[in-house]
Amino acid sequence: MAVFLGVHKLPEGMQEADMVKGWEDYKTNATAAGLRPLSAVVSLEKGFAYCQTEAESAD
Repeated sequence: MAVFLGVHKLPEGMQEADMVKGWEDYKTNATAAGLRPLSAVVSLEKGFAYCQTEAESAD
């Protein structure tokens, strides 16, 4: 398995509740696609999120 890091610029004004819903939606969709979401680190102040996802390969 390989671990991938996603770096995401957040929309200005995004709230914590939006981020939580986005992460839950991502976990559902990624799992359905055969991926394994591992973690997310978010800074609403800086406007970035970093996500780790495990997958069989880069494809």
